[in-house]
Amino acid sequence: MVKVIMIRHGEPDYSYFTGPFYEGYGMELGQLTQKGIKQAKAVSVDPRLDGAELIVSSPFPRALHTAMLISRKRDLDVEIQPGLHEWIPDNPYRFTEDADYEQPNVEFVKYHGERPEDSTYHYESLQEVFDRAYKALLPYVNHQKIIVVCHAVLMRAFAYELDIPHCGIIEFEFDENRRLDDNGRK
Repeated sequence: MVKVIMIRHGEPDYSYFTGPFYEGYGMELGQLTQKGIKQAKAVSVDPRLDGAELIVSSPFPRALHTAMLISRKRDLDVEIQPGLHEWIPDNPYRFTEDADYEQPNVEFVKYHGERPEDSTYHYESLQEVFDRAYKALLPYVNHQKIIVVCHAVLMRAFAYELDIPHCGIIEFEFDENRRLDDNGRK
């Protein structure tokens, strides 16, 4: 069993990646704002991170940038796990603006992560998010403690909280027996 300290990335800036050239998936290339950099530096000294052996990160730049700043302070290696990527609110990535994500997110929250059969949106359910993150975390069960830098919806799959601030932390024990139902979702 591994103790997981899961951290949401710092505040992102998507302004460079809006527009037709970066339509769809390009929105995910956003980097940290100056405030996001300060958030990541502040969380890097949080005592809950003490004793961690490794940082595991989402492949998205905002998470990687956050992980890099924590790594620099903690002198820890960073491993990238593609399965820890952001929630997919629109499969296959047709949205081009933040506003496009609003309605699928409203429905996602309303149905506690479930996707009704009659939904007009093709977002990942919380179970689908959990399943891919579970596979990504499974190789680390023999560690004592790891830091995982990722995204708010992915964090909800492990501890169901609606308001996870940038660089917010959740903690949990993870092993091969962990299930979505262990996240406290009502």
